[in-house]
Amino acid sequence: MRPLDATETNDFYELVVERHRRKATIVSSNRSPEWLSMTTDALLAQSAIDRLTSSAHTLVIEGPPYRQRTRLGMAWLTVQKARSMLDDTFGWSHARGNEVVPSP
Repeated sequence: MRPLDATETNDFYELVVERHRRKATIVSSNRSPEWLSMTTDALLAQSAIDRLTSSAHTLVIEGPPYRQRTRLGMAWLTVQKARSMLDDTFGWSHARGNEVVPSP
């Protein structure tokens, strides 16, 4: 969200180098990669990006932002989550209207 200073750029590079091909690294952003313009050292940034993308899988999720979902949609998700928790906790898996019924 903001440019990295020299220390942060170096830390980012070192983190990527240490994890490269040893550990999984997930990078999440709501913007397309603009890392070169957000660092103080383009060479370190490019090297880090090359390592991150050499064996990367990219997942692009499209749709409305999470924060802009309607209250009704969030209420529905809350009800569904509550039902799922009841199913998991008590073995209830059948629902009739608003009534939750134990499994036979």
